[in-house]
Amino acid sequence: MDKIVFLSSSLDDVRCWNDVLKGQYKTILISDGIKFNKYKSDNGIPDLLIIDVHAPVFNDVDLSLLKCESGKILVIGDSFPEDQQIKVILEGSSGYVDKSLSAELIPRVIESVLNDEIWLGRQLIPKMIASLVAKNSDKVVIDQNDLQLLSGLTEREKQVARYINCGDTNHMIAEEMSISDRTVKAHLASIYRKLDVDDRFQLVVKLKDAYIKALNTK
Repeated sequence: MDKIVFLSSSLDDVRCWNDVLKGQYKTILISDGIKFNKYKSDNGIPDLLIIDVHAPVFNDVDLSLLKCESGKILVIGDSFPEDQQIKVILEGSSGYVDKSLSAELIPRVIESVLNDEIWLGRQLIPKMIASLVAKNSDKVVIDQNDLQLLSGLTEREKQVARYINCGDTNHMIAEEMSISDRTVKAHLASIYRKLDVDDRFQLVVKLKDAYIKALNTK
């Protein structure tokens, strides 16, 4: 059974999460960094550390170092600013989620993170990629149309995928491409089938992962 440690100064702040996850995972609540270090010494590195932005240790922690010492990290908070959400991911977190997330979605988040995926709001994908480009400015910038992942798509499907990646709705895409909403849906169905994804969110995450991989190989 995977071990999940909550690092939070208040049980009430993570009670819903703990209640949802404790049946499927071994969950442990720890209130400060000293106790967390003792836990690691006695029990080893957890499978996932969920750290609350309101925990006293959060402002002083080096997430990249913490990731090396503690494995996977998920940051949770309350309406954390978007630039800070991106920052914690770039520094080593596997994602950021509001603590108010519905109980139905919590297991999906945890499963994704434990499967080495990054969890972030779909509206942050373009900003995340822009931040990665800036961070990797010494490397060749990869145009989305050149991604190997998209080689099996038609030019129109690539265009639709690019709009989806920017967060556009079906109606916005239809207007931009001068096609009907029905045609956009047909293109999306074909894209989902070819890329083996179920929805828009999975599509943008897959595009992000392919983009990062392409950057890292240049």
